[in-house]
Amino acid sequence: MTAAQTSATALARDGTELMPTTMYEADARPELPDPLRVLQHDDMTMFFGCRDLDGLYKDLIARGVTVRAPVKRDYGMTQLWLEDADGYGLCFQWRSE
Repeated sequence: MTAAQTSATALARDGTELMPTTMYEADARPELPDPLRVLQHDDMTMFFGCRDLDGLYKDLIARGVTVRAPVKRDYGMTQLWLEDADGYGLCFQWRSE
């Protein structure tokens, strides 16, 4: 499933819920994003602690979400990155072992 196919997403895991929604209903979404609006939030990412990144990754894949596998960074964090329907970054991370 791509961002263009949905207007709301619900993520729930281990007692935490997140529901990013797009500013447009599916029938009102413009064909292309407004460049000025994208420019204003293109560098915006929300970070969330998540102990079980591999489990989250498997859950997202099973639900049809397009996402890359978690990556271990050189600064000691393992991170799973994706974008919500409006292009805001979401990063789920935990200290690397």
